[in-house]
Amino acid sequence: MKNDNLKLNLLNPLQLPTTLSPDSETNNKILKTLELIQIVITESDTDQNLDKLIEAMVILGETQQSLINNPITETFLSLEEIEDYDNYFMVNHCNSENIAISIVSSIVLAMRELLLLSKLHNFNHEELLKLKQGYQEYINLLFRTFNLSEE
Repeated sequence: MKNDNLKLNLLNPLQLPTTLSPDSETNNKILKTLELIQIVITESDTDQNLDKLIEAMVILGETQQSLINNPITETFLSLEEIEDYDNYFMVNHCNSENIAISIVSSIVLAMRELLLLSKLHNFNHEELLKLKQGYQEYINLLFRTFNLSEE
């Protein structure tokens, strides 16, 4: 059920812009994707929700990302320690040609993993609702970040 090769790509926080103004095509993709995620948050059928998240990834499409072999961090960790954490949490550090799409893709992948885990471990319904509420808050933030209107 779990894809062991799937890793979440994390953008380098030190290189993120303070403002983002995606073009209209990108904004449309983001809007459609965020609306799909909102449906996933409110619906309870995990299999249908997983299908919706696949649809969201298709809408977003691929964006060129390049892995960062020696991530720059503001921590006291050695490169080996960073790699250990990255392997444990299944993340890569990367740069992206389209930062906005990469940010939204990351929430789709994180939501997918949550649903797979909830299905595998039969999460308590109330616990899952609380986690989904956290995603809703993040979606609200993204609506504001990209100056999109919620419909």
